[in-house]
Amino acid sequence: MKVLLISIISAISLFHFKDPMVNTIWKFNVTKTCVDIYKFKSNHIVEDYDCELDCTMKGTYKYSKDTLIVTIKDDCNSEDGGKAIVDRTKYFIVHNGSSLYVISTKRFEQNKWGAEKIVYQYSDFKKVK
Repeated sequence: MKVLLISIISAISLFHFKDPMVNTIWKFNVTKTCVDIYKFKSNHIVEDYDCELDCTMKGTYKYSKDTLIVTIKDDCNSEDGGKAIVDRTKYFIVHNGSSLYVISTKRFEQNKWGAEKIVYQYSDFKKVK
């Protein structure tokens, strides 16, 4: 009976977990006139607007310990001589409440995730909503 009660309480607490990223918007000023934007939605969906490409990419996000992992599918540059190209990148992000700092990345190449690369110039996304 105790095990069943603990299982029910655990299920209820997971059901009531409020994802702090849902319905938030984060901006990074690339230049004075160019702003990259992350929009976090429900069901772990994220939109990534790249101002230099003038393109919005879709992706997913999840948590791993104290790190937010955003996986983006870049299909903005989808043609190369008639051959479809889709680029996927994982961004490892530290979140401190008011800022997001991209600390490393991984690219999906040759049907596998490559080595993690440290980012030396952090992208400092500021929360705007």
